[in-house]
Amino acid sequence: MDELDERNGYLLSSNVEFWPTKLELYRRDIKKTFKLQYPASCCLLELVRKQPMIVSQSELMETGWADRKEYVTANAYYQCILNLRKALEDAGLDSHFIRTVHRRGLRIAPNVKIKSIIQTPLKMDIENKEEETVPSIKEIVPIETSSQPMASIKSNKKITPFILFLSIFIIFILSVFITPQVYKRNQYYNFDDYIQITNIGDCPVYVNSTLLDKASFERFIKYNDISCGEKTWWYITRYPSSPRSSLIRCLRPLTGDKKTSCTTDYYYGLRNYD
Repeated sequence: MDELDERNGYLLSSNVEFWPTKLELYRRDIKKTFKLQYPASCCLLELVRKQPMIVSQSELMETGWADRKEYVTANAYYQCILNLRKALEDAGLDSHFIRTVHRRGLRIAPNVKIKSIIQTPLKMDIENKEEETVPSIKEIVPIETSSQPMASIKSNKKITPFILFLSIFIIFILSVFITPQVYKRNQYYNFDDYIQITNIGDCPVYVNSTLLDKASFERFIKYNDISCGEKTWWYITRYPSSPRSSLIRCLRPLTGDKKTSCTTDYYYGLRNYD
């Protein structure tokens, strides 16, 4: 994010204040603040500055993650935009405040009113700063120091190798017991950011975080006439730019430690019906 004065912000649609350096939205009518993640705040700032131009995915990733963009997956980008849309809706803005332009990027429509605002410091804060004084030399209490006996210093030198050995041993033990647990927790890492949108019968439905909204996934299920049958956990993966969608059905949730068996079906051409 560019260097900004923390007092500089933007008023979105006459009711929501956006403060980039504070990473927050403030809704005036209910006097409530909504926090943003750093990449989401950067992306929103880029869209606000370039309104009504279209900002591509690569530009937003450059803005939100800078030199770390090479390590950011498309899924992480979609999750960021999804979280940003939700924060804007929570703050009272229309769900289409940020609009998707197919295969080109995102933009804020030209009819959305945005203006720059400046936050002025409160009078009380200014007075308090003026009243602050630097303590005089007389008020500074000298710190007492004590010399350590030479015998104690020599004994510490003997203890140091033992402490080093003990530290290495503890680290080794921790790695033996903790590493398998970390591995188990990350077995299904790719599905950790899937979110549940509905239930079809007894089957919970989870979807990947993309620029597609909940209604798009509901149309996907209806168009393909997919029914639940016996209880399974569904994981639907869809992207706006891809002609193929997948549906994974599992006997247990993919976010737990227990192993499960799954089946996968692929569907083509559905994005033409969105």
